[in-house]
Amino acid sequence: MFTRIGIRSPLASHNVKLLNVMRRGSSRRLYSKEPPTKQALSKRSSWTKRLVWMGSIGTGIYVWDRYYNAQALTRSIRTVYTATIVALDYKLNFNEQRADRIEALHERVAQRLVNMVSKNGGLYIKMGQIVAMQSSNLPPVYGRVFKGMFDDAPQIGWDEVSEIIKTQYNMPAEEVFATIEKNASASASIAQVHEAILPSGEKVAVKVQKPSVSKQMNWDLLVYRCMMYVYDKWIFHIPLYFTVDYVSERLRSEVNFIVEAEATRSSREAINQTDYLRGKVYVPKVYDKLSGEKIMITEWIDGIPLYNQQALSDAGFSKKQILSSLFNFLSFQMFNTKQVHCDPHPGNIVVRKVGRQPQVVILDHGLYVHESESFRKSFALLFSAAYTLDRATIMKVMHSWGIREPDLFANRMLNIPIDGDFKDESVLKSQEQLFEEQLTQKSRFVSFLQDCHRLPQELLMLGRCLMLIQKNNQMFGYPVNSLSILANVASRYVDEKPSPRWYQKLLSPIYWFFQHIMFPGDIRVPEIPD
Repeated sequence: MFTRIGIRSPLASHNVKLLNVMRRGSSRRLYSKEPPTKQALSKRSSWTKRLVWMGSIGTGIYVWDRYYNAQALTRSIRTVYTATIVALDYKLNFNEQRADRIEALHERVAQRLVNMVSKNGGLYIKMGQIVAMQSSNLPPVYGRVFKGMFDDAPQIGWDEVSEIIKTQYNMPAEEVFATIEKNASASASIAQVHEAILPSGEKVAVKVQKPSVSKQMNWDLLVYRCMMYVYDKWIFHIPLYFTVDYVSERLRSEVNFIVEAEATRSSREAINQTDYLRGKVYVPKVYDKLSGEKIMITEWIDGIPLYNQQALSDAGFSKKQILSSLFNFLSFQMFNTKQVHCDPHPGNIVVRKVGRQPQVVILDHGLYVHESESFRKSFALLFSAAYTLDRATIMKVMHSWGIREPDLFANRMLNIPIDGDFKDESVLKSQEQLFEEQLTQKSRFVSFLQDCHRLPQELLMLGRCLMLIQKNNQMFGYPVNSLSILANVASRYVDEKPSPRWYQKLLSPIYWFFQHIMFPGDIRVPEIPD
């Protein structure tokens, strides 16, 4: 009744007021938000600036590293990342509870490492080759995965090569050479070789260092040092850090072609003064006036690479003559000249015919070891004792080097079989047996390195050289007895030979009769994994 005449009831009036209050409160919340304070705006602005600065710095570092630093930083980060993953993988999974997965672990790790080495290139290829040559001391899968490390490395383009030539000679390549091939005839980890003809008409090999190598080297060796320290002290506890300085020094000398030219000349002169090597082994001459730190010019050699077995057979070359000449040359260096070529892989050996006989040509003299006189004497005595089956003298030399596991070292590193300690891959073993065997090998390896400050540093690279000798011999089916050649040459340069006992005099001719006449192949019968 009241509403009809325009008078609101008290209850209706109260409801309308309440509804208005609720609407005003909602409007304040939706539309009356207070503006941010100056402090909040300042904080938001500072974070934006930080992100912009970080993005700009990151982009600048990436551009600098990619275009001016040969991606050395990127390669280092990739190495640290891979090394960390490998360490964690072994720490977590190399144990008795996962013994049935150990082979899968090795294969996974080896594949990660070879991928990292392939992507990084440069000196990492050289390190990968070292791993490949130590495959007999590692799980077999490492040998299979790393077997491609000796293939040709990627080439740099002609534009870069011509710029390097122009920088060294202060004139374009067309004025230095009558002709030069723009495509490299061979490419390795740190350099590549181009065929050229001098204005005098002489055919030469132009070895050009890849420009990225010098930029990457300091980073590579710094990362190598850090990784070896971490692996040695904190993760695997295998005393290998003591090798860092020596290995780094050898790798640095390899990228200096002035040092390589000197080693090439010395080897050439030594061969020419040695009756049993002259004519059988040859080292190309160096053109000193045209060679420098980044480019080295040597005479061009036409021949058949050692790895091309079919071509060698078709040419009628004797495998035994080829390998005998090669091993005699390396033995002569080890036990006489004290300057040893430590990179005699098949790509660095060429064979050509001189008269009716094969002549072995030794290329790439960058990686050399310089022995001390005291080490040379001990090393020669060691192999001479192996020739006369004098185990006591072998052990004496080993102990003087601080080696606590002489049998293991002689067998695995120097290929002197004094206890038959070789892995027989033909015997099927359970995963648990393989795991226990690997633990034992690691324990023995750590044991013989405990007195590492007495271990001659020369053995680090000479061990690699001996492995390559065995690899070459294995590739041809063991046509020669490499230990016999090494020991025979060593005996010529031993000052004080121990007098053999009566039973050694009796047994030695019988032993070598079986080795040379009945079974003329190499003493190390088990194959080194590919």
